[in-house]
Amino acid sequence: MSQKETKVGTRAQLIIALISALIPVVITLTLRIFEKDTKEISIYYTEPKQILANTSALEDHVDLYYDSIKTENISSLQLIFINSGNKFLAKEDFADGPIEIVIKTVSNSDESRLPSVLDVVKIDDAKQRNSKLNITSRDNLGIIEYMPSLMNPDDRVFMEVYVPTSEELFVT
Repeated sequence: MSQKETKVGTRAQLIIALISALIPVVITLTLRIFEKDTKEISIYYTEPKQILANTSALEDHVDLYYDSIKTENISSLQLIFINSGNKFLAKEDFADGPIEIVIKTVSNSDESRLPSVLDVVKIDDAKQRNSKLNITSRDNLGIIEYMPSLMNPDDRVFMEVYVPTSEELFVT
């Protein structure tokens, strides 16, 4: 009697063990089949921080220059690019051109000005090689173009942007 109970007990344990091993595999494969592959990049920016200001007390005595460009104020803001999808992004995914960032001043009227961009510095580029950063501020005020080379899911690229204004800014 004990031999039969052992055989039945072992079969039941074997069946339970097989089902326990197969259920997670089946669930994982099912979720993987129905999961959508998304390629998505999110762009965030911080509020501008004033770095230098030419106050009225110093106005007649001090000229403020940034890389030989005369300016009254210098503010900085940070741009953050995040691959928020679940697939990698490569240059081929940007067939219509690089990411274009336009920095504008906030004004009371519907018309807003584009301030020139003094400089853009990559703080952390997610260990990318061959990414391209263009500042077309000399010709088209306030426009930055960025072409990532490769961004894996959750990769983040941080850039510091310097502008010659103390006005409130927004990014499109």
